[in-house]
Amino acid sequence: MAKRFLEAGFELTVFDTNIEAVENVVKAGGRAARNPKEVAESADFVITSLPNDAVVEDVYLHEDGLVAGGRKGQTFIEMSTITHDTSRKIAKMAEQKGIDWLDAPVFGGPPLCGKWTLPVGGKKEVLEKSRKVLEQVAERIFLIGGPGCGHITKVCNNILTGVNMASVSEVMTLAAKLGVNPRKVQEAIANSPSAGNSTTLSKYFEWTLKRDFKPRFYLDLMYKDLDLGAALARECKMPLLLGSAALQAFEIARAKGLGRDNVNAIIKIYEEWSQAEVRG
Repeated sequence: MAKRFLEAGFELTVFDTNIEAVENVVKAGGRAARNPKEVAESADFVITSLPNDAVVEDVYLHEDGLVAGGRKGQTFIEMSTITHDTSRKIAKMAEQKGIDWLDAPVFGGPPLCGKWTLPVGGKKEVLEKSRKVLEQVAERIFLIGGPGCGHITKVCNNILTGVNMASVSEVMTLAAKLGVNPRKVQEAIANSPSAGNSTTLSKYFEWTLKRDFKPRFYLDLMYKDLDLGAALARECKMPLLLGSAALQAFEIARAKGLGRDNVNAIIKIYEEWSQAEVRG
């Protein structure tokens, strides 16, 4: 994201607890801040992309946080995967200082930056004011509703992704157990009407066939996203049958120490149960 903003000619100030990441941006032409408050003091648009609700709240609401450094007419754009409650809480506090708010979580991983889809929560006029910024990282931008609606949409999307990941792992392990080449099965299903353009079959499962579990998106994070989905369902008293089953599968994988592996490592629990290995 930082690289794309710099290449587009934006002045960029960054803060992160990962010092190496900050240094890389500075070398590319950005400026380092000492804390989130200093970022807010230096920018018209402030973007956050963070691991979870607790970190997001800390970055925005700490005494050295973004809200403390914010000012009237500024825009905060929150791009993490978090609950709508956290989003709306911070949006309300920002609004009290005259700061505009958008939640615009990301559909698509880092390699697709520039081609992302963004479901957006916030006011239409704030989105239009921010469009030139968001278009540096996204091709498709959808206004879903008010603050928090973007985050709800992202959680719904990730429930689908988690369920799909678990189900693909399950059926591909079944094929391997029955002596069928998983590569052939993957190619056939990926070209069927029911699974056309499935990222799980085309990208994530390709890593599995190559036995590549190098972390790109931690399994822990998919568990976190499914847990957010379960919490949403509990909040509105709706059963979440498939989402809950996928959550349990990822919880078993975490219990086996796979949380810091890539998300496709979920297949390892099915391989253990079936005594079969999925390999291309």
